[in-house]
Amino acid sequence: MTLYCHPITRVSYYENSVLGIRLYISYQEAESLVGKQMGNDTISDQRLFHLVEEYSEGIKAVQKLQISTCESMSYRCESEKVDIYCPTTAEVIFLSDGVCVSEQKTVRDGVKKTGKERTTTDIMMLQSSLSDKNSYKTIIACQGIDTVKLIQSEILLAYGSEVKTLPIVAISDGARSIKNENKEIFGKNLSHILDWYHLQAKVHQLMSQIATSKSLKEECSSLILNYLWHGDVIPAVLVLKFMIAKNVAKRDELVGYTEKNEDYIIDYDRRKTAGKIIGSGRTEKQNDIFVSKRQKRRAMAWSAKGSRNLAIATAYLKKVA
Repeated sequence: MTLYCHPITRVSYYENSVLGIRLYISYQEAESLVGKQMGNDTISDQRLFHLVEEYSEGIKAVQKLQISTCESMSYRCESEKVDIYCPTTAEVIFLSDGVCVSEQKTVRDGVKKTGKERTTTDIMMLQSSLSDKNSYKTIIACQGIDTVKLIQSEILLAYGSEVKTLPIVAISDGARSIKNENKEIFGKNLSHILDWYHLQAKVHQLMSQIATSKSLKEECSSLILNYLWHGDVIPAVLVLKFMIAKNVAKRDELVGYTEKNEDYIIDYDRRKTAGKIIGSGRTEKQNDIFVSKRQKRRAMAWSAKGSRNLAIATAYLKKVA
């Protein structure tokens, strides 16, 4: 096992050259290991923290410059209407998802806070070429950066100021904030799809609390998901409403979730047959790499700014490693 420290961000990680794996460690662990390897306290955990913060401020300056350039050109690109079921129709895929980690308590004098606090980092991916379906840029807005303006500037960098409309298809979970933000970015003609895997997971999660038996859960889940797979929201909701539920509140929650997302639930079978993507798995993987593996370890807690700064630094580390 060898200790490495990235030359710019100084974000530390262990690498096992035999197993080919990396294990990200805390600032305190990095300080201790550097001391053992170098024979002295070469760098402190607080210095590591501030180096990450300084690097993130550098990225923030770049993002501000991008936004300023976009605004000076009076550039704005909106989505055109897209036939999401046509195999030959070109699409620009936009994926977005948020990942939550435990947030530091604002009070540290021994006063216990009720409930769990969470801070969320939003990670977005923009397909950066019409001709290459596998070409994506990962985007994380720095603290204090307007996400809507940042995405518009990224579109300018990827597609140029000559492009006023693009066949954009957004895929995300059912979060209202994401849907509203995407409409603001891409306009009223945006084709927005509720990610199938989030929808499927939501049904399974809540049905475990709704169904009165395991067999009923399996039977009703299969029926509901079959309807939703083909975009048939009304019969799926009827199945739920006529179920005898052990937890009526959870049944109502699933009914409400399905009805609120009716406009975003598509015929997934038809789109998949056309060879088009139906889920935001790429973003889920980025969330796992940039945030979850590093920040969701036992007993860890983060400030909103600290969590996002480290996600940005980790994203850069992965890009150049």
